[in-house]
Amino acid sequence: MPLTNIFAAFSFYFIPILIGSGLKLLPRVIKPHKYSERDFGETVFFLGSSFILGALTLFAGAISIDYFNESNFLKIYSNLIFILSGLATLIAFIYVFRNRIAFNINKLGLIILVVILALITYGTWRVDARTNTTLNWDLYHHQLLANKIKRGEFEIVTSKMSDTFQYDGYSTIFHLLLATPQILFKTDILNYWWFLEFFHLLTTIAISYAVAYFFTNNKHVGVFGMFFGAFIFESTGAYTSLFLIPQNLAATIGALFISYYVFKKDINKQQILNIDLVTISFIAYILLNHLIIGSFCLGFLVAAKVYLTVKSRFNILKTDAVLAILAVMAIITVLLIISRIDLNWINRGEAAFYNFDLATKFKLIHNFYGISLYIFLPLGLFYILKERESKKIILLLFTFAGFALLLGQIPYTFKLYSIGRYFTNAFLALGVWALIKGQNRGISTLNTIMLGFTLYIIFVLNTVGFKQTPSYKELASHISENEIKAAEFLKKNYSNNTNVMLVSDPATMQIIEPLAEVNTPGGAYATTDT
Repeated sequence: MPLTNIFAAFSFYFIPILIGSGLKLLPRVIKPHKYSERDFGETVFFLGSSFILGALTLFAGAISIDYFNESNFLKIYSNLIFILSGLATLIAFIYVFRNRIAFNINKLGLIILVVILALITYGTWRVDARTNTTLNWDLYHHQLLANKIKRGEFEIVTSKMSDTFQYDGYSTIFHLLLATPQILFKTDILNYWWFLEFFHLLTTIAISYAVAYFFTNNKHVGVFGMFFGAFIFESTGAYTSLFLIPQNLAATIGALFISYYVFKKDINKQQILNIDLVTISFIAYILLNHLIIGSFCLGFLVAAKVYLTVKSRFNILKTDAVLAILAVMAIITVLLIISRIDLNWINRGEAAFYNFDLATKFKLIHNFYGISLYIFLPLGLFYILKERESKKIILLLFTFAGFALLLGQIPYTFKLYSIGRYFTNAFLALGVWALIKGQNRGISTLNTIMLGFTLYIIFVLNTVGFKQTPSYKELASHISENEIKAAEFLKKNYSNNTNVMLVSDPATMQIIEPLAEVNTPGGAYATTDT
């Protein structure tokens, strides 16, 4: 059973990547071309863009099946997964065989480092939370929609599938991806999620390398980015690296795409954006995955493209400095405008709880970063201003824009930081490089180890504070053994019975409904209307 859950969790990423890579490689199989080796960062982008294409293909297939043959949704969708996966495997095999592609041993060291960092981080995070426990409160209502899809019920809009979703901020593409491995494998929900979030952490660490590398074209900075990606945990609002939820998946994919397309592709002087299939698929996916985070990702992308286009088309003396000053002024102006707008109409309920004052926000940021922010932020700033390279100037602006959003009196600002954290981590990684570059190999290796140890201590202190609330006996968990047993009893005797409804306190309904598959009046979001 554990191996089944591990493979099912791995398949959340593997199946879309396999299908998407087949689509990307198909034109190269039909019309052979000269193969060129990818470095680790470019390989990460290839896998990320393949994930996007595969996810959109599965989502489009599910929509088509639901429209034309709703009664046989589950059977047809299962067959679609097998057919697409089989064809993609064949295409990949032909491509690899034709180009005689061998594994690049130079990537092995980085892969091993990603895995080691993930094992250390997740092992520490879950040391007092075994595989049938959870620290991610949001997984329950997302799993609820996955359960419905497993039964053959599918809708594009979340609120049409369950009354636990009262705001349609994203489509059901995330929930379809959750359900896909569970359709193919018999899984235990809590065990499945336990391993799934480990693979999510692996992904965020690898992408942290790619983002830092693409901004700086420096593999050393990319490695330092891994350390920050592994050990910096936004324990309020964002939870980017350790919680797999739509906003964090969108932010992770968005950061990867922005960094690659802005800093690795040539600038088209005639267009602000180069539109191709991958760009179109990214825009579609990121908005379907999370409308708000997706919109911010597109805003970052367009802003950077405008910056680079202006820079390339107008040979203005000190263009970077002029544009940087204008951008900072724009950020300050927006913050001043927001501060004068009455936002009480949206700062209500849960949103009001997460609308912190400035002192609290600074304290939370200190919990996330510890002393690393005070040391490496000034060093990174000094290094960027000294080099004055456009790509790094944009990294600076993105970092400060992320912090500006945090300081604004907007509800859920820490959720928006799920994208900003990737830029901040790359910025801090550049600060580390500014400190140790030029040192001999032995000293720089020792300093890197000290950096990792320091960040690890910050991570431990941060997570210990976080886990003081979700605890049961000696376990860090939102769910107790008795609640698991109650869910198993209800599932065995009452699951899928439309005449049965569980009515309890919102927290209990939130936990029990997806595990027992017994309907509740709105779960944690129960109201007088539901």
